[in-house]
Amino acid sequence: MFLRGPLVTCWGDAQHEAPPGIAAKVIAASGAMTCAVTADDSVNCWGPHPATPPADLKASRLALNSQLTDPMSGPRFGCAVTLGGPVRCWGDDPGHVQNVPADLQAKEIAVGRGYACAIGLDDQASCWGTLPRFGQAMPADLKASALSASFRSAGAIDMLGKFVFWGDTSDGRSQL
Repeated sequence: MFLRGPLVTCWGDAQHEAPPGIAAKVIAASGAMTCAVTADDSVNCWGPHPATPPADLKASRLALNSQLTDPMSGPRFGCAVTLGGPVRCWGDDPGHVQNVPADLQAKEIAVGRGYACAIGLDDQASCWGTLPRFGQAMPADLKASALSASFRSAGAIDMLGKFVFWGDTSDGRSQL
């Protein structure tokens, strides 16, 4: 999948084809769905098992749950940084991902399996949902400039440029 000008082009399984003529400013993909922020800032999702975003959602950034094992059977959800409003999440809610902290305004968002994390306008990182129950906990009062989430762990770049990881770090990622 890529953007050619503003038009989305997808290839591979025909179930993942983009709607004809869809133009996007931002795009995110997972195993079960792809979503795009369109020219009018609305969110359009497609794929074999898309989670339908709220009709009134206007967004600047997107993050989708990416299943690594069986994308068609796992939970499907997405979260968005909205225009002038709080973070909003939609779709299957296995870990209470839709219970976004009240009035969380964010500039960055990432999702893992059953949880989501965001960087607030004050650079404070926060996570919610069912966080991995093994390994390291998220550092308290973490200020971050970048954020990523995966199946069992999450990571950030703190304000000093240091990589910080939490969740299942058994493969040594916490040692970077």
